[in-house]
Amino acid sequence: MTGTFEYRKEYKLTKGYKVEFALDASAGPMTALQAEWSPRVPPQKIVKGNFLEAYRNARNDFIESIGLKTLIIEQ
Repeated sequence: MTGTFEYRKEYKLTKGYKVEFALDASAGPMTALQAEWSPRVPPQKIVKGNFLEAYRNARNDFIESIGLKTLIIEQ
């Protein structure tokens, strides 16, 4: 395949946050999932419970919408 593709999708989360996931193939075989946060990256203290569940649901929906086999590693 020549050229690149980009796919983006935005999700509203809880507590006024949004995350936009993007997949950009311009990096070649090392294509990576990127996340852009609005209004900013959430502080560690709120990344739990319902917020974490909403983020994971959004991430999983985005990955499923791509239709590619994917491995997710959470730290």
